[in-house]
Amino acid sequence: MIDLARSEPGATRRALALDEASELAALSALSAAEYLLGVHLRYRRSKDTLQEKLAQARDHLARFQIIPFTGEVAEVSSAVDAGLTETGARLGLNDLYIAATAIKYGLTLVTRNPRDFGRVPELKVETY
Repeated sequence: MIDLARSEPGATRRALALDEASELAALSALSAAEYLLGVHLRYRRSKDTLQEKLAQARDHLARFQIIPFTGEVAEVSSAVDAGLTETGARLGLNDLYIAATAIKYGLTLVTRNPRDFGRVPELKVETY
């Protein structure tokens, strides 16, 4: 999301390819929250600028289906976390929940951080 908002060429190309293929573009609710947190942290000192940037962020997020964190996702995340704990390769909680969301719904996770997410054997990961 951050790379799309910044018009990073790789992220933009991948988003356009998804649009052209009419593929589902979705975000976990946690990814949306992380994106909005970044806006708040960066612009919180100016209320007017913050409101403007939050409106832009909402426009960016409106292009995606936001997938909630559910009990089913919690079940998947606990199984993934147990497996990663055994290997000593745990993820941070937000990344764990993001990965579990993608696994639960059979989605490919598009990221510029394939190293961390690549530790999850059940997860389909793609980078740009």
